[in-house]
Amino acid sequence: METPAPRPSLAPFGVLTGDERARRGTEETHRIHRASPRAGSADAEYVELHARSAFSFLRGSSLPEDLAHAAAAAGHGVFGLADVGGLYGIPRFHTIARRQGVRPLVGAEIDVEGGGRVALLCEDRRGYKNLCRLLTLGHAKGGKEACSVMPAQLADFRQGLVALSAGTPQHLVVLAAHLGTERLFAEVRRHLDPRQERENRRRIDAARARGVRVVAGSGIRHAAPAGKPLFDALTCIRLKTTLDEAGRRLSRNAERHVRPPREIAARFRDLPEAVRLTREIADRCAYTLDDLGYELPEPQFLHAESLDGELWHRTMDGARRRYGGPGSARWPRAIAQLERELALIARLGLAGYFLIVHDIVLFCGSENVLVQGRGSAANSAVCYALGITAVDPVGMNLLFERFLSEERTDSTGHKAWPDIDLDLPSGDQREKVIQHVYQRYGSAGAAMTANVITYRARSASREIGKVLGLPQEELDRISKLLPQFEFTTDYDSLQHRAREAGLAVGDRRVGLYLQLCQQIAGLPRHLGQHSGGMVIARGRLDEIVPLEPASMPDRVVVQWDKDDCADLGIIKIDLLGLGMMAVLEQAIPLVRAHEGVQLDLAQLPPDDPGVYRLLQTADTIGVFQVESRAQMATLPRMRPDHFYDIVVEVAIIRPGPIVGQMVNPYLERRAGRQEPSVPHPSLWPVLERTLGVPLFQEQLMRIAMTAANFTGGEADELRRAMGSKRSVERMKHIEERLRAGMTANGISSKAQDEIVQSITSFALYGFPESHAASFALIVYASAYLKVHHPQAFYTAMLNCWPMGFYSPATLVKDAQRRGVRVKAIDVKRSDWLCALERAGPEEELRVRLGLRYARGLREAVGKKIVEERGRAPFASIADLAARTGLRRDELAALAEIGALASVPTRPGGALPTRRAALWQAEAASRRGQGLFARVEPREDAAPAEDVSGDAAPSPPMATVARDAAANLPVAARMSDSAGSVVVGGAGFSPSNKVATPPDSCPLAHVNAHPRQHAIKALQAFGEQARSLQLVPGQVECSTQNPVPERFQPPAGRARSPLPEMDLRDRIAADLRGTGMTVGPHPVALERSRLRAMGVHSAAELPTLRRSRRVRAAGLCIVRQRPGTAKGFVFLSLEDETGISNIVVDPPTFEKNRRPILASSLLVVEGRLEKYDGVTSVKGDRFWGLHEAIEYGIRSHDFH
Repeated sequence: METPAPRPSLAPFGVLTGDERARRGTEETHRIHRASPRAGSADAEYVELHARSAFSFLRGSSLPEDLAHAAAAAGHGVFGLADVGGLYGIPRFHTIARRQGVRPLVGAEIDVEGGGRVALLCEDRRGYKNLCRLLTLGHAKGGKEACSVMPAQLADFRQGLVALSAGTPQHLVVLAAHLGTERLFAEVRRHLDPRQERENRRRIDAARARGVRVVAGSGIRHAAPAGKPLFDALTCIRLKTTLDEAGRRLSRNAERHVRPPREIAARFRDLPEAVRLTREIADRCAYTLDDLGYELPEPQFLHAESLDGELWHRTMDGARRRYGGPGSARWPRAIAQLERELALIARLGLAGYFLIVHDIVLFCGSENVLVQGRGSAANSAVCYALGITAVDPVGMNLLFERFLSEERTDSTGHKAWPDIDLDLPSGDQREKVIQHVYQRYGSAGAAMTANVITYRARSASREIGKVLGLPQEELDRISKLLPQFEFTTDYDSLQHRAREAGLAVGDRRVGLYLQLCQQIAGLPRHLGQHSGGMVIARGRLDEIVPLEPASMPDRVVVQWDKDDCADLGIIKIDLLGLGMMAVLEQAIPLVRAHEGVQLDLAQLPPDDPGVYRLLQTADTIGVFQVESRAQMATLPRMRPDHFYDIVVEVAIIRPGPIVGQMVNPYLERRAGRQEPSVPHPSLWPVLERTLGVPLFQEQLMRIAMTAANFTGGEADELRRAMGSKRSVERMKHIEERLRAGMTANGISSKAQDEIVQSITSFALYGFPESHAASFALIVYASAYLKVHHPQAFYTAMLNCWPMGFYSPATLVKDAQRRGVRVKAIDVKRSDWLCALERAGPEEELRVRLGLRYARGLREAVGKKIVEERGRAPFASIADLAARTGLRRDELAALAEIGALASVPTRPGGALPTRRAALWQAEAASRRGQGLFARVEPREDAAPAEDVSGDAAPSPPMATVARDAAANLPVAARMSDSAGSVVVGGAGFSPSNKVATPPDSCPLAHVNAHPRQHAIKALQAFGEQARSLQLVPGQVECSTQNPVPERFQPPAGRARSPLPEMDLRDRIAADLRGTGMTVGPHPVALERSRLRAMGVHSAAELPTLRRSRRVRAAGLCIVRQRPGTAKGFVFLSLEDETGISNIVVDPPTFEKNRRPILASSLLVVEGRLEKYDGVTSVKGDRFWGLHEAIEYGIRSHDFH
């Protein structure tokens, strides 16, 4: 018998994840009889009918797998799991328990109005269906946080269920009235607690008075006694309290764990019938998940009356379009492959699955939704003929068995369904397809698969810290130091981070904090929804698996994740949102509308020189799959010049080739510095295209087929056996078969060792060639758009963000470096989304930023601006505010970023500067009251301010604040009976008198933030006026002590009492208000300063001598530490000339962690490295320029 699997070491915090806790176990599935294998033993009388796992979400602390292992170790032959509100953990418990020789009982706990919480166990399939329906009803009523049904609903669905209640006598009355006494049992538990015994006695008396039988139970909440502290911590999280304050709400001892049956039976010597009943109930509850009754729904029949006939007709119709029909030279090979695939699909009874997926593809075509299949489905000629995939597997000689074979099984030994994933444009178009599936198969026939969200580094640290009452400032410090993602180096251990945050790791409470954080890591936190996985069923899906509302409207989610569904034979169709598909879908109509070019992605020229030039020079920001730092560092070495090179490029920067040390050998052979070789000559045809280096899973399979005479199905079994859930016994068996086959083919022992080593090191992470080919098509299309239609490309990229690696700021600067003009947000010209425009019929296309990038602006208001503008131009800022419902903060935000520069301050008036617009925005928001209502800015007739921010630099904001304070004093002079003061300031006429509320002020203090600048200035004036005991009333403004000329607005612009923004101020405001600027790159403003420090630009680095000491600087736009890089960190620093690549080894990163992680504008010193046209700096010193602009640009950190 196996002992419980020990938890992995948690020294590097975050190593634990749900998948890494041996979810499915490691041994072969074997059948067990319904009768317990231990039924004849002395311990067999007592049966543990139900326990809770961590999938009771804060009401249990052990994973289902741990309970299964503990049950087997304690000698249980039958063991039940019944989590609160769901069957979340049942699939994995069912699988592991049976592998351990334990028969699992299926159940759940549910709340009944007036009846308390009751555990329901399934006797048969009818009972299971009723339990699923009850859980679905309970969540529909109570939402995600509760699962509650009415007694009448429980009565309606009681057939096939056994109910156990540990509630009050009143609860028993309600339950007995609706369930009857045959299905209801009163449960008593004994945890060595005198208070509990008094409750047991009352329950027993009430049960006997009503004819309800009494059954023994344990109320298990954790697998072992050591799980009690974590269970208490979870209870505190649920109750939102601390351990110190929880008091009697916590378990009084550690008795609620798995014990041997004999030990539990001994506690009920006075109630032998209660023990015997556990066996009787267990025998009644014979249901297993083998009897789900799942069936696929019927597809649409267009050509035939049978599923196989319908698929044959659709496939042949598509094949004639794809391959040209019988007269084509491609037809003989294609038809032979199609007939072979169709015959296998018919034997496996899978025609309906292919037809259902094809129906979805047909719907996408009818709605003009771009769709493309990915993954192993691209190995199928049937999928290609049906238009599900876009890669020709016959022409590329792809291996069908990677997708489907007769030998293929899942982890439970059942026949495995093929997996067809559909890529759709992310956003509304994908949602349209998802809603179509709901409508086609009914709200009870389709649902999203679940995604179990687990505790990770930061969430665990925060929650456990609260439970232990640690000071918030300490938790904030350690949270900031923890990685955003989980890594495996000692530097990332929780202990190391806690010590760095200043926590006394030797302290008892801190020690408990570290221990609990490690234990909670990987436990379920809540249920989310998969990014695109949908399950569909014939009839009611909610009779196969419970459903509950998703957080998104009009969606429901099943309680199982994609692996659970696959293991139980439930069909999953992935409808995945791909950002680049949305970009392509948006860009094509833009090109047609603005350039008059009709693009067909299927008909792009396959060998466009511009595309390959762009790839060879790694000018790939925004290009699908090849824009990462690692890809950009590989492209100049790879120098792709035909399509298959792109296929290789997509696959080569993956964990498999990297861990298997395949990348450098391939690149060296491609450069001619290393001769291609293979372990045995027979493998050269398999590996020739990749120069003897295995890069794809299909190659691994072909190696086994060629070297050891494996069938395609056996080769796929080899691939699956060497996947992430490896079994030592299974691996050993397959290796013996592999070596026997190679020996029979005369392959030497040395070559066998090399082949086996290659397979075992690569198989774990290998990439499917078909998947790489599917993605390569999108790589080529996106690169083609960037080269030939850049304006449409960048417009679509900005509209589809967030996606990809880079922020909008980086995309805008990349566009400008390629000669694309990008214009700022303007309420007179911008739509909600970014758009293309021309200044005149003969002018070049330019990108106009959309209102969506104005931070803080509501979408409804942004669209209202566009709508009202279409009715009539805005006569003034006040007119804009009145017609669109802009809030004060929204109006001020638009003013700050220059978006009001095209709207007059008053009807027929001059256009404002940003500060004048801000001043008028305040006036408009106060609707004519107070100080602002009387201010009328001066107007001249000279050219307007450049709203793009391209004016010459002016002194920094600190100088503005100093001069403003010096030149705008308060003159303590009363001038009339109403009481007035003279305020010096440009833009005021001596004759102007404005009503002043008591808290108004001149610009005595200026803040760097423009809006705060104005508000704080007004507050300061009020304080000065009160200190001088001025009478509130009229303020007279004069031109004494005017603002210096360099802070005056451009001629022709309306003025305000606020000092005008210089270039640096405008760029800072752009970055704060939109996350980007269309003016000069922020680093360009620091260039003279950086030059004085000996810093080289990104464009200069490739021209310098290799190995010399250099300094580089830029905005840190990417921080990465791949799991395959042994702790190395890679940075991308952007300046006005391009991007510099920085490499940081682990010790250097730890020494410079704070500036690397905290600084927006980073300076690095190190040694210049150059290889095959790739330039990088190996940094050893880092510091930030803290006096520079507050950039506020997002970086792509540690993905």
